[in-house]
Amino acid sequence: MAFFKKIFSKKDPLVVIENAYRQQAWAVVVSSAAELSPETLDRNPTVSAMVDEARKNLAEMNLEEAAARFAQGDIQAGREHLDLARQYGAGGEAVQAVSTQNLDESADMESSSATAPAHATCTDCADEPTVLEQAQQTDDWDLLLAGLPEDQAAAYRAKSDVFRQALQAAYAGQDEEACVLFADLPAEERDASVCYEQGVALARLGHFDEALTLLYEVLDEMPDHRLALDALMDIHLAGHPVDGLDERLAGIPESDRNAGFIAACRARLAWKEGRGPEVVECGEKALAAGEGSPDIVEMLAFIYEQQHQYDRAEQTLGLLSSAGCGGGVHSLLAEFWLRRGTHLDQALESFKSSARREPDNPRWVLRIGQVYLARGWRKDGIKLLNQLATAEGLSEELREEIHRSLEKT
Repeated sequence: MAFFKKIFSKKDPLVVIENAYRQQAWAVVVSSAAELSPETLDRNPTVSAMVDEARKNLAEMNLEEAAARFAQGDIQAGREHLDLARQYGAGGEAVQAVSTQNLDESADMESSSATAPAHATCTDCADEPTVLEQAQQTDDWDLLLAGLPEDQAAAYRAKSDVFRQALQAAYAGQDEEACVLFADLPAEERDASVCYEQGVALARLGHFDEALTLLYEVLDEMPDHRLALDALMDIHLAGHPVDGLDERLAGIPESDRNAGFIAACRARLAWKEGRGPEVVECGEKALAAGEGSPDIVEMLAFIYEQQHQYDRAEQTLGLLSSAGCGGGVHSLLAEFWLRRGTHLDQALESFKSSARREPDNPRWVLRIGQVYLARGWRKDGIKLLNQLATAEGLSEELREEIHRSLEKT
C-alpha cells in the first residue's frame, strides 16, 4: 500500500522525528531517535529537546496507565507500566508515589480478579511521604511485594535481607546501590529472580551488555518470563540491538495468557523496523487480547489517522485512560479532536486539566489557544498565543507551531 510506503519508508530520522512531534506521536519520536547517534542529537538541540519531551510524556502516560491498572486490580500490568515509566525517565519518587498510593488501596485484591473498565485515578491529589520516609515504614516491604504476582512475591519473601535491601533500593530509583547489593549475594542465592532484578537495574543505568547477559540467563531458564522479555524489548527499542529477539518470541508457546503480550512485542518490533502491515496486524491482535499499552494505542491511532480512518483512530485513542481529577479524556484524544475540529468543548476541558497538572508546560497553553481559535474566539486565542510567543525557554518547534497558528488567523 502506498500509505505504508509514505509512513515507513526509510526517511531521515530527523525529519521523521519532527513530523511525529508535530502530531504528538511520542512513541514514534523516541523510537526514531534510537536510530541517531548521541553526536547527532548533540548537533541538533531542537530535535534533542523534542526527544526529551517525548520521553517525558511517555513516562507520564505510563504512570497514568499504571495507576489505572492498579485501580482495576490488575497489579502485574500496573507494575509493568511502572517499569516502562522508569525506562522513559520517570523519577524514583514519581514511580513510588503511584505504587504507594494505588497498591495501598488495592493490596487486598487478587491480581486477576478485577476486569472492570478503567477509571481515572489521581496520583497528585494528596501529599505523599518521601521515599526515605516510606523506606522507614515497617510495612514498606509488604507494600512492594503486593505489586508482584503471588508466586513471585512468595519467592521474594523467602529471600535474604540483602536481597530485600537491594530490591527496595531499586524500586526507590537507587539503581547503583541496588546493583552493588545484588552483586554481593552468594552464588547459591543467584537464581532467575536475582538475575532479572539486577539486569533491569543495570539496564536503567545504561550498562546494556551486562544487563543482557543476566536477562539471557533468566530466559534460558524460563523462556516465557514476561518481565525479562519486556526488559529485552525496552533495551532493543532504546537503540541497543538484541540479537535473536524475534526468535525468542517465536519460541514461546502461545496461550491465552501471553498471546496479547507476544503480539504487542511483535508490533513494537515491526514499528521499529518499518513493517507497516505487521504493526496493524499485531497491534490489533494485542488490543483484542487486552494489551492496551499506550504506545500500541498510539502507533495504531497514528497509522489510522494517516490512512484517513478517522473513526478507527478516534475509537483507538478512546482506549487511553484519562488522568487527574476530573481530567476528562486523555490529552492525545483531545489533540486528535482539535486536529479534526470536533468535540472542542471536551478537548478544551482536557487541556485545561493538563495545564493545572503541569502549569509549566507551554504545550497546554498552546492547545487552549488553538481551541479558542477553532471555536471562533479569535480575540482571546490571539491574545493567549501572542503572550505565549514571548515566553522564554520555548523549543524552536513549539515557537514555530505558535506562529503557524497565528498566521492562520
